Amino acid sequence: MSNENSIRNVIKEYLEAEDWKYKDNESGLFVARVTGKKNCNYRMYWYAVEEKTEDSYDQLVIVGVAEKTIPEDKRSDIAEFITRANYDLKLGNFQLDFRDGEFRFRVSLPTKHLTLSKDTLGYLTLLCVQTLEDYIDGVLKVCGGVKPEDAIDEIVKSFGA
Repeated sequence: MSNENSIRNVIKEYLEAEDWKYKDNESGLFVARVTGKKNCNYRMYWYAVEEKTEDSYDQLVIVGVAEKTIPEDKRSDIAEFITRANYDLKLGNFQLDFRDGEFRFRVSLPTKHLTLSKDTLGYLTLLCVQTLEDYIDGVLKVCGGVKPEDAIDEIVKSFGA
């Protein structure tokens, strides 16, 4: 990928075009904060993984991390919730760090044989934020004692499925 079309440059151009306030650590990681519409805020991370070997591939990774962490006594329930949620997701996945309770949604795209556009980056960013927003109420309900299966069923019904 040429330097002007590097993943890192596309991320920077997208964030500037959309007027996101972000931090750039100069190594391909960009960080911004999103104010959620539903009971939680998120930190967004955009990673540019640009490999230089023939056997490797370039990759865009977007991670949305909930600023609320999962209490230790609820992590097993949230793991069940995540497994149920991930089963039907078409793109991306939820993840839980059992060590500290970090709850996040991750989407990635290998870019070796395609040119990443700002439109594609925008779509994937919106997908990440919207998926967090769609599921965060269920996460909070499970933390409050609702069964994971019941919380997922309620979310699925809200989608009209």
